[in-house]
Amino acid sequence: MVLPVAGLLLAVVGCTNPPEPLPAAITCSHHYRPEATSTDGAQDGTLVVGQGEQESAVFEQMMLQAVYTAGQPDGNGVRVVVFDHEGEQIAEHLYQVGTSAQPLYSEFDGGHGFTGLIYVHHDGAQVQVWCAAAE
Repeated sequence: MVLPVAGLLLAVVGCTNPPEPLPAAITCSHHYRPEATSTDGAQDGTLVVGQGEQESAVFEQMMLQAVYTAGQPDGNGVRVVVFDHEGEQIAEHLYQVGTSAQPLYSEFDGGHGFTGLIYVHHDGAQVQVWCAAAE
């Protein structure tokens, strides 16, 4: 009786697909407004963050930082952090990813990647951020 069960287990394990590899990079697009109620002085940009790297965008009232920890001992994930002009953290968003890259390739309605659209307000300013797997 042990042999048929072992054969069935081997057949089931052999049929699973390997996880999709993590993307080499992610992109975090941003739209910054010095005054949240006005488009005057608005800035658009994109941070391209490779595996194990971090990138930042500095604005008048705040700084945006994106960190992509792929294949690290602490696990796979994307961290989006916003600091004020003095370096104090205002907001932090963590997107943890297991061994499958599927969550990073997910897309919310409206084309705002796996994070959806994030709004952070500080001192009258606003930054909008959304991240997606790089093409």
